[in-house]
Amino acid sequence: MLYEKKVKYLDYFEGGKRVRGGGFVKLEARGGTLRVELSVTGLHHTDTFVRDVMLCGRGREEACGKIEICAGRGQYRQQWRNPENIGGTGIGYEELCGIRISLGGGREVSGRWQADGGTATEKWTTHNETDAS
Repeated sequence: MLYEKKVKYLDYFEGGKRVRGGGFVKLEARGGTLRVELSVTGLHHTDTFVRDVMLCGRGREEACGKIEICAGRGQYRQQWRNPENIGGTGIGYEELCGIRISLGGGREVSGRWQADGGTATEKWTTHNETDAS
């Protein structure tokens, strides 16, 4: 059984420029199940709204759910049984290369990485374990 857990810090952007950290995303793949935990922090205290959580996969983005931001903070948790088609988006775990939340007005929270696990500039904290059972 394959077990893989990844953690990526998210960035908060205004007008395409990084302003500060914006939270984190944790992914855990285990035995045909994918869990996602997304925590958004550090936005304006007046930011209160619901936005799409977009999965990025090799040249496209698809919504996998919605996150409620209240007073500049929000949480999103989801579990899917088919990592080859995450949330019916057509994006598989192996091609997943980012998460983005558009906040409007040229603002967003996002994290991007290479689908193969990262580059020197964007690395996951990754734990891989193979169980022979």
